[in-house]
Amino acid sequence: MSENIAALCDALSTNEYYMKKNGEFGMNTTGSYRVARMYLGKQYMTFTYDELRNLAYIMYIIQKQMTSTSLP
Repeated sequence: MSENIAALCDALSTNEYYMKKNGEFGMNTTGSYRVARMYLGKQYMTFTYDELRNLAYIMYIIQKQMTSTSLP
């Protein structure tokens, strides 16, 4: 997911269509409301451009914490 957030933000800023799907998880832009949707099965969450930018900023922190935490 983290690799595709930047591409999703770029597509929203240029008003282009973007879609990425991996099994049950998917993300795409919508043309009518200029928002992005992230799907898990039939459930989805809607994000604006600003919300996605904030998510992209904190995703780096989340990845860093996940890789630095070692399991016993």
